[in-house]
Amino acid sequence: MKKFSKMSLEIQEGKKPTSYIKFSKARNKAEAALTIKEFKDGDFYVTYMPELDMSGYGNTSQEARDMLKTSLDFYFDNLSLLSPKKLIIELAKHNFKPQKFARKNYDYTGPYIDDKGFLQKFDLPIETEVQTQVLTV
Repeated sequence: MKKFSKMSLEIQEGKKPTSYIKFSKARNKAEAALTIKEFKDGDFYVTYMPELDMSGYGNTSQEARDMLKTSLDFYFDNLSLLSPKKLIIELAKHNFKPQKFARKNYDYTGPYIDDKGFLQKFDLPIETEVQTQVLTV
């Protein structure tokens, strides 16, 4: 199986987050809409993708996004090598479930914001400003 071609990332300002991943192995293509959370943690900027539990960091927000893109490229390349059954198992680890009538499409079903509105997996001060955006791949 060939690897997916390098992805382009686009920030969709003001778009409502609806997370999904679609695959077309025959065309060597993946499409996704995923949420990113961006914030400053100490001296570094962090771009965090809660659906896949991936992050990038850097001295600028662009460096953080670039690092996340590198991780996403690697992750999707590896997903392209999995059998359909193993792909379902891998994506289920991140709370993605196959759509009922489109088995190559996966919807995100898990939480990443707790019941108090805090971003899970980060021990950030309450005053930390977190920006939410939708990233399309």
